[in-house]
Amino acid sequence: MHPRINIRNKIKELIENNILGAKTVSIHRLRNIETSPNPHFSVDTYRETSEIYSQTKITYRRNVQIAITIALANGKNTDDDLDNLAQQVENILILNDDLDGICDSLTLTETSVELDLGNQTIGGLAMNFDCVYYTDHVQEFDDLETVNFKLKHGDQSDVHSETQITIPTE
Repeated sequence: MHPRINIRNKIKELIENNILGAKTVSIHRLRNIETSPNPHFSVDTYRETSEIYSQTKITYRRNVQIAITIALANGKNTDDDLDNLAQQVENILILNDDLDGICDSLTLTETSVELDLGNQTIGGLAMNFDCVYYTDHVQEFDDLETVNFKLKHGDQSDVHSETQITIPTE
């Protein structure tokens, strides 16, 4: 499973388990936001940059941008409610800024407020985070001088053969 999936799932779990009323937390881009008194949270990953961190074994240092969006349609005190929910999200992620070891660091970089999300009267607040994590390139490469292939009979059963073909390199 790709680390970005684990990152989104962990943030979703933290929000669902620690914020009262966080019944709807989406981790996929396509979603319907229902007009409801309960807040709707979404966790999305965006642009990711990477660089080689270690040459010994190829390790990449990756920095993915994460947006946590809160949508609320309560109609009164919307800004205050969004700010209070954002503070709760921030507190949860400060206390768990490595997402239980999934990432190296999670840092809030920007918060923006939008009070018009399409045709519905919904207040919205987006919190952007930089999430740094490391991945090792562990793929084993096949012997590039050997060609492996399978033959099938017309009835789709495998052809078993001990024949080895050597391809000259020059």
